Amino acid sequence: MNIAFLSTIDGTAWGGSEELWSVAALLARRQGHDVTASVHHWQQPRPKLDPLHAAGVRIIEHPSLVGHANLRKQRFFIRHPNVALRWTPRLSVFGAMLRPRPDVVCISQGDTYGITQHFEFDWLLKYLQREKIPVVVICHLSQEDRFLPDGYVEKARQAFARVASLAFVSERQKKVVECQIAQALPQALVLRNPVNLADSSAVPGRGHDVATGDGGTGGGGTQGA
Repeated sequence: MNIAFLSTIDGTAWGGSEELWSVAALLARRQGHDVTASVHHWQQPRPKLDPLHAAGVRIIEHPSLVGHANLRKQRFFIRHPNVALRWTPRLSVFGAMLRPRPDVVCISQGDTYGITQHFEFDWLLKYLQREKIPVVVICHLSQEDRFLPDGYVEKARQAFARVASLAFVSERQKKVVECQIAQALPQALVLRNPVNLADSSAVPGRGHDVATGDGGTGGGGTQGA
């Protein structure tokens, strides 16, 4: 299987959320899969990428999207969507990740709404949906006090509707996001992220948890006021 990972982390060399996808990429390589990882370009060396290189993961550095507002390309995508989608592997900043064609794409977000914040992500998701390439999106952080304007809510709904699985790191985080976009997410799942645990079996609850309010089942993944 050809598996592609895309990290939305931008503006910093490496984020804590990237530990999950990078370990998953190493496990996939050990199991004999072809693996591609697309990360943003960074001027200085990133030692965290060395084990991936050594394991045979194909690393692609896409341009940073911070301040990347290619209005000409954006207008082309709006005016000629079918042509733009057909040429996505050549025109998108993520195009190299799509050559050769992946069997599945995993998008790792440092937060929850990263894939709604740039037209390149919208373009990519529409292309993957058109090509029937399943997409798994992992959301690592949600803010409970975050207010989403109406237009932003609709963008999030549309983006989430295009993915096969939407993974959260806690039950509480999932509930917060469903509340923020006022819509249930039937394709959502909770990823327990046990990559650093020798024993990933369930532990007894602690009763009512003040931090999460859900009986202690969702300790991570949300940030309050």
